[in-house]
Amino acid sequence: MRDWVTSYGGYMETVPRGARPPVFLGREARAMLTLASLGGLLGLVASFSRPGREPSVAGSRQPIPLQQICMLVAPFVVAYALILVPRASSTAGILDRYLIGPLAVALPWVVRLYQEQVQPRLPRTALVLVAATAAYSVVVVHNMFSFYRARVNLAAELRSNGVPDTSMDNGWEYNLLTELSHSDHVNDPHIEVPSHAYSPVPPLPAGSCGMWYFDRTPHVRPLYGISFSPNACYGPAPFAPVHYSRWPYRTPGTLYVVRYVPPSQLPHGMP
Repeated sequence: MRDWVTSYGGYMETVPRGARPPVFLGREARAMLTLASLGGLLGLVASFSRPGREPSVAGSRQPIPLQQICMLVAPFVVAYALILVPRASSTAGILDRYLIGPLAVALPWVVRLYQEQVQPRLPRTALVLVAATAAYSVVVVHNMFSFYRARVNLAAELRSNGVPDTSMDNGWEYNLLTELSHSDHVNDPHIEVPSHAYSPVPPLPAGSCGMWYFDRTPHVRPLYGISFSPNACYGPAPFAPVHYSRWPYRTPGTLYVVRYVPPSQLPHGMP
């Protein structure tokens, strides 16, 4: 489990640091997922040592051989792997969402292997797994969209009270867009064209709240940030929290605005 199949039910590293989001998958659910994944992997390995089924009678419809399927998908798999090589060598690494492409290729191959090694018809339990995966995907996508809308609503509330986007930390994706609205590029040390585009950024002052990729957004120097806890950093700011829907739970999630600097260091007129 990495970014999307997580205990928080989504890609929650986008939020400002300081508090953990609500738990979506408890310890028991994560244990069941781990056992199911390991069981499926062991079953796949065991199928390779299982003798194949006897060929069907003459005249019946013959399935496509595995060798032909491999020849069909091999160019895509090789090209996809080569594209990921630069990403794997960087500090960002490989994330689970990059496996969507190979999974689209692997699933038909696994189904075909099952038909050859076990039986031509898939068991009904396979439909249960497909339905569970689809249900999880729908729920997580809904929750993430609801979460993103809550962040945008809080940003609008801050702007309506005279706080510009450059003075708020609304997660690294939002901050990168804010940086691009004030500069023609993100301050990324990996940029090679144009040369010398990157400008080193001094570290955050001692006592500052943590901020994702602060060196890539030099125009963003937050006085406020959005957090799952009202007590993060220097405590709650005088802005109303925003709630967002969390399927399948009845209790909604809540985002708060917190101060990133002591109240004495806020500019005059800032709440």
